[in-house]
Amino acid sequence: NDFSQSGVSTVRGGTLSVRRSFYGASGTWVTSATLKFVEGNPGDWYPGNVSYSNVVVDKTNNSGVLLHGNVNLLSFTLNQGIFDLTGFTLTTVDMGMNNGTIRNTDPALFSTIVVTGNFRGENGSWDSNTTLVFKGPTDSYFYTGKISYCNVQIQKDTALTTVYQMAEVIINGDFNLSQGTYKTNGNTMSIGNNWTHSGGTFDSGSGDVVFFGPGNSTIYGNTAFYRLVMAK
Repeated sequence: NDFSQSGVSTVRGGTLSVRRSFYGASGTWVTSATLKFVEGNPGDWYPGNVSYSNVVVDKTNNSGVLLHGNVNLLSFTLNQGIFDLTGFTLTTVDMGMNNGTIRNTDPALFSTIVVTGNFRGENGSWDSNTTLVFKGPTDSYFYTGKISYCNVQIQKDTALTTVYQMAEVIINGDFNLSQGTYKTNGNTMSIGNNWTHSGGTFDSGSGDVVFFGPGNSTIYGNTAFYRLVMAK
């Protein structure tokens, strides 16, 4: 059910499946090793100072995993269930989201997932006060899937790197572009709240930007849109 890792221990390969909680103090996971949270029991993840590689959340019966600290990974996959990172940041090279919910349970706190590589989405949702951030020194591909995002930020490490939007995206909250290039490839962006363009380049191609929802929206910064649609 539970697993603890400390000392100079190394997980060298394969998959370690944990039904409930993982308590990390120190140690290392090699590139081929995967930590997987499984089955229908709610669990806790205390990452500690462990050097992780791949983590998968595959919880059933609407149960989930509660994160208790910031963590860095090579890859993170949410297959199903709830991943609650209230007040913390998960940084990963690549992320996959096949189903489930990215959760934030405290409206006074913010939860962030930073992707430095690619994001591959299928289904699922992101709660209020959750943000997907693209950073890193290389190009990123944003396979949006049928996911309702909260906030999305583009903060690439250099002006020469690009985030490629590979399908239509729905952002219920804010979109913020501060560095790098965001290229829609002609796909539609739907924004529920505000648009901030403080740096970098927005390349809409022939894609629409649609503002939707019941509240007011504000556009900050200078942006050249192909077509701007108000669906308030």
